Amino acid sequence: MIAEYNNIESVKKHILESEDIAAVIIEPVAGNMGVVLPSKEFISELRALTKEHGILLIIDEVMTGFRLKFGGAQELLGVEADITCLGKVIGGGFPVGAYGARNEIMEMVAPLGDMYQAGTLSGNPNAMACGITTLKELKKQDPYQKFEKTAQKIETYLKEAAKENNIQIQVNRFGSMINPFFATEEVNDFKSAQNSDTNAFKTFFWSMIKNGIFIPPSQFEAWFLSSALSKKDLKKLKKAIFNAMKDVAGNN
Repeated sequence: MIAEYNNIESVKKHILESEDIAAVIIEPVAGNMGVVLPSKEFISELRALTKEHGILLIIDEVMTGFRLKFGGAQELLGVEADITCLGKVIGGGFPVGAYGARNEIMEMVAPLGDMYQAGTLSGNPNAMACGITTLKELKKQDPYQKFEKTAQKIETYLKEAAKENNIQIQVNRFGSMINPFFATEEVNDFKSAQNSDTNAFKTFFWSMIKNGIFIPPSQFEAWFLSSALSKKDLKKLKKAIFNAMKDVAGNN
């Protein structure tokens, strides 16, 4: 069953119509319709609602895990899942996935419990060695404040360049995840994301390429920042954004 992001009533409707819901799974910050943030009310009500009805809350932190904060989006949003899913970050970029949960849930997994789980990439020693090293480096470098400052700058570039060229955009950002929507109204769910001008994005994308900057090739994908971005890189990025917005406006 599919509920609407940021719409707690759509979740309640499913729960009231069915007595057999085991879990609700959600990205705490959506990343595949562009960066879409949950409202504080939505995420807190979702947690309360699932607890009230004995439903597990599964939070998919494949994109947000260790990226926004060492404790992921859950630390920033102040919510705790019953089960958490993680992806390549725990393998230092190697193909791997993992889940963690409360003790009483994890004790149901073999060898302690009856639920057997295995996979070709489970516990791959190369991925685990790289993952442990990645997490140690994140602890050591603590890049999150730098990420925040860098993302703020990029958000400012996008807004200033759009304003200079009379272009309507919405810039959604959560920590080091950022995404400009060529839209006139605030983007807070899939429906509002679909109102974006994809032709404007297409022009923007190819102009960024022309100016030496590669961004995700879709209006509906998040930009993920790297700690390797330098002042020189940001200067080049700023120039590219302003040139690209001129192209979108047809000023070049």
